[in-house]
Amino acid sequence: MPNPVGRPAPVAGWPALILPLLLVLALGPAAPAAPAADSVKFAMDVAPRSALLKPMCIGQSQTFYVSVTKTTTRSIGDRLVDSTAMVLGITVSGAIDDAAVGSLTQSSADRYTGGVGLQTYQTVEFTFKAKKAGTTAVRFKGVVNWHWVEGATEQAVQVNPEGYTVPVEAVVTVKVRPCRVKASAVHRWSGPGSVAIGTMDETDLTANDEGHFTGSGTIQWIVGAIVPECVTTDVFAPSQVELSGDMDDSGQLAVALTYAPAVDSATIRCESPGRGVYEDRSWTVEAAPSALAFQVSAFGGVSMQAQVLTGSQSAITGDAVVVVLPADDEAPAAALSRLLGGGAPDFLAGLLASFAPRPTAR
Repeated sequence: MPNPVGRPAPVAGWPALILPLLLVLALGPAAPAAPAADSVKFAMDVAPRSALLKPMCIGQSQTFYVSVTKTTTRSIGDRLVDSTAMVLGITVSGAIDDAAVGSLTQSSADRYTGGVGLQTYQTVEFTFKAKKAGTTAVRFKGVVNWHWVEGATEQAVQVNPEGYTVPVEAVVTVKVRPCRVKASAVHRWSGPGSVAIGTMDETDLTANDEGHFTGSGTIQWIVGAIVPECVTTDVFAPSQVELSGDMDDSGQLAVALTYAPAVDSATIRCESPGRGVYEDRSWTVEAAPSALAFQVSAFGGVSMQAQVLTGSQSAITGDAVVVVLPADDEAPAAALSRLLGGGAPDFLAGLLASFAPRPTAR
């Protein structure tokens, strides 16, 4: 039959085109599949880590908090997305490379991450006690013998190609320095007919938070002079010395001693046959030792240097011996003996003998 005028001709096969379109409109776009985990990595973390750990003082303690984390990486579109969570139930052990520098003990109630019932704690705690100046590595270890990834079910176990075991380890570097040292000194000067000896008993130098050492000491004086036909006295009042120091990263301690002037109250009375008393007077002058500067190791040291004692009217030359030892490391006598190769008594006897008055040539 011919097509009536004004009515469009039917399109062949239209149900095949319209039906898929209706289904798309009704159901919406297809949901993408849930992304699978591309990788799972385990790591052991320690707080504080080496970069945040300041040098410790001898005698101080530092607590380390050890935990294990699982990082799952997934591909979402053209991006990689990481998600990290704590792993519980991992047994942690700790060890120290150099036991002379410090000791390491477990200070938490449990030796595995998770605490009591794997719920209370997420870390295992260890305490390091500094005993001696030096540097050591502290190592923490554990083994993950299972792991999981999120899947269609709440927990889906994923087999590890390494046989269910993944070792994890973390290392921190601990530096121990003396934060308190003791310094003592003996000074001797001599000139024509005169000798002066100044001693400083053990004096503490204490470091502040920045590692700068400071301390103050006192010089006790013994002074004598010989003038023909005269009787003289010299009485030096105790004087002050300021000590300071800075330790570098290698453990070298730079020490400086700065001396305040000492007040000398002197008298002289001279008398001879035929002249009688021809001089009888007293006076007060000041004399100051020159400053000293030297370096010793963190284990202590001895420095012997030339030094000048400058007064208001004259100057005499001599030597100064300064002994610096850690105050918190060990007994000073034992440290000095070790420093001098076991000959401390002989050394000190020789030192005192060297400061005895020297005979003058006739």
